[in-house]
Amino acid sequence: MKFRVPPVHVNDEIEVEIIGKGKKEDGVAKIEEYIIFVPGVNVGDKLKVKITKVLPKFAFGEPIGKVKKAAKKAEEAKPEEAPAEETKEEPEAAPEAPAEEKPEKSEATTQ
Repeated sequence: MKFRVPPVHVNDEIEVEIIGKGKKEDGVAKIEEYIIFVPGVNVGDKLKVKITKVLPKFAFGEPIGKVKKAAKKAEEAKPEEAPAEETKEEPEAAPEAPAEEKPEKSEATTQ
């Protein structure tokens, strides 16, 4: 498929998801069915890429930062933190004074 105008330009910074590997083990991403090769990444990575070369059928980019993985790790950490939050309950109301400190009605005053 030949594009009249590629959907990216040199120096564009875009967010992509790596959906496969190319012949030279570069990561493969697509924007509007246009292929972008990114070296040194893994399938499933979601990252920010700077476009370095644009050709009629595909482009090359360099990773400049992972953008989604950190958020995912934070979401994974939440279930671990939840029990800790449950243990941080507010202190209970002060316990009642022990029975010997309470004023008691003596048998002499009630008769």
